[in-house]
Amino acid sequence: MKEALTTLHDWYEKGLINPEVGTTTNGDNANNVKNGTCGIFMGPWWSLGYGNPDSFRNDNNANWQAYPLYTKDGEWNVHMKDVGTTYTMVNKNASDDVKKAIVIMNNVLVRDESTFDTSVAIGWYPLRNTMAATDECEYEYDALMGIIKGEASADDYQQGGSKFNGLYKNLANDAATLKDVISEDYDGSRDLTVTDMDVNTNNGQFNRFYALLIGDRPYATLEPDHKIYSELYYTIDGMDTYWTQISDLEDKSVLQFITGAKSLDEWDQFCTDWHVQGGDQILELVKDYLAE
Repeated sequence: MKEALTTLHDWYEKGLINPEVGTTTNGDNANNVKNGTCGIFMGPWWSLGYGNPDSFRNDNNANWQAYPLYTKDGEWNVHMKDVGTTYTMVNKNASDDVKKAIVIMNNVLVRDESTFDTSVAIGWYPLRNTMAATDECEYEYDALMGIIKGEASADDYQQGGSKFNGLYKNLANDAATLKDVISEDYDGSRDLTVTDMDVNTNNGQFNRFYALLIGDRPYATLEPDHKIYSELYYTIDGMDTYWTQISDLEDKSVLQFITGAKSLDEWDQFCTDWHVQGGDQILELVKDYLAE
């Protein structure tokens, strides 16, 4: 980590990192992206489309592209998310009919997600959990690129078609609307860019296709060298006692190392402080929890 901070400090000194880093708000940073005054930003696959619509409203030729972040050894390490974030809790005394209804409701919501009225926040749909096939984006990328290349038709992915699969809940609609956004002159022989797309005709699908076909392209076309899973994705009992202080120490010190407010010669002292101020206790709590 010290080596990474050394590089980031060097970039900061050269003006490659916003000189106001650490003082700007998320809103300020978002404005830099949408106004085209930011060259690089980090984000998940969906951030190029769903999370970035104002860029294209301000400039229809804003050509954001997604790239893997490699180590100096040429490896691509991907931090994996947890399996789920929302759940339906069922009372153990619930009747079988109630339990069946809950399963059916979730299945229906997955099946019909592409038809949701998104003028109402979909999180308010009764019993809705965020559920999808683990390879949903990559599967869709391959399917949609297959249509673009003429290897399949949009009709193949409609209900009753030879390639229809209800598990991929948005694919039928995506296949049917692909022609509204992607230029018929684009044949898939090179990487897709914004100039191959119609930003305005079906803006909702433009945002989605930009996220899927450009934002998710690295995941769909390249294999990570390592998939890194966290030991825990949440705090456990006892951790809160130390978490705030440790988080503040990390955030403050990392920013100071990058900007030069603190010399990297003080790295060893930072590590000592981290262990003394709660890091060791947190590590011990996690170790004991995993041993149970």
